[in-house]
Amino acid sequence: MKRMIIFIIILMVTVNIGAELKITENPAVPQNQNAGRVIALEEIMRISDESGDFYFKRPGKIRIAPDESIFLTDDDQFLRFDKNGKFLNNQHKKGEGPGEYSSIRSYQFIDNKIIIFSYQPAKIIETDMKGNLLKEYRLQEQIGFKQILGFIGEKFWFVGSSFRELLKRNTGEHTLFQELAWGTRAGKIEKTGILFPEKLYMKKISSKKRMAVAIRSMAKPIFAWDRAKNLYVSDAQKYLVRQVDLEKVKIVRTFTRKYTRIPYKDERSKEEKEKEGSIGDDPEYFSDIQGLHVQGDKIWVVTSTLAKEKGVLVDVFTMEGKYIDNFYLPLPRIKKVSHLEGETFILYKDFLFTVESDEDGNIEVVQYKFKI
Repeated sequence: MKRMIIFIIILMVTVNIGAELKITENPAVPQNQNAGRVIALEEIMRISDESGDFYFKRPGKIRIAPDESIFLTDDDQFLRFDKNGKFLNNQHKKGEGPGEYSSIRSYQFIDNKIIIFSYQPAKIIETDMKGNLLKEYRLQEQIGFKQILGFIGEKFWFVGSSFRELLKRNTGEHTLFQELAWGTRAGKIEKTGILFPEKLYMKKISSKKRMAVAIRSMAKPIFAWDRAKNLYVSDAQKYLVRQVDLEKVKIVRTFTRKYTRIPYKDERSKEEKEKEGSIGDDPEYFSDIQGLHVQGDKIWVVTSTLAKEKGVLVDVFTMEGKYIDNFYLPLPRIKKVSHLEGETFILYKDFLFTVESDEDGNIEVVQYKFKI
């Protein structure tokens, strides 16, 4: 019996590796003869907090609702604006009671409802578009939610990891595996066995009073999905995108292109270096891929190539992983490669929404129109 179990495990690993080997290799230059052009961004509007009805500190998770109203999260805020940027209301309800939460891990829109994933406490909240509570589901199983991807049918998909296990390790380089899983609002959790590695350096800092941990991610997994059945993932420092079919629950395609890597440079100011210190050795290169976006029937890959007076280089692939185009996106606030980390912008139809700061440091949410 033991031999049979070992054989099955070996077979599963072999099948998974076989799926990984199907790599679509692309040349350095795409098909489009007009590749390398700079895309013009036409500013449509700016949202600022000058009115005093709300404040911007760390705005993020910008989403466009079915009625084209604009939502975003910030510290103790879940803000809603109409499509013209007029402030409507703050729907954040702080606490642990019905419809209350301390922070929003993720949210999305389904049938004119807002589905909110709360971190503390762990639950799923359904509200109408104005924030009125409809239903609430406590998650029965505890798991380390790293990132919620969203709903497909009755299932919500996410990646989870056991962060507590990492804390048991000593200072040094480690790999934290994030596992693709799905769950139901009733609390059922099902793991898929598909793992995405995150390379990081952990430094334990002990004192007489407590133990502190500083963590630096070397290659953070990046996700994008087409809200149908495909998940696209970049989880390595080198240029590589994997496509996961969520219906088949398997990796069905891996694609890449020849890419000139960008040598790593610590872009922090002297003051930032003195304040933050150093965590581990610097990598040799920046991660080749800084962002993934599904735009219609194309995949946008945000690279670490940043050209002065042009912007960031964005590659365009078909859903089948064929490299067909690239262009430069002149995002005004992106002056360093490190600025590309995180949720730099979101796309909605032929509009781009991003966060910027003016010369006085005032934060604004900006909407641009673009034409490829």
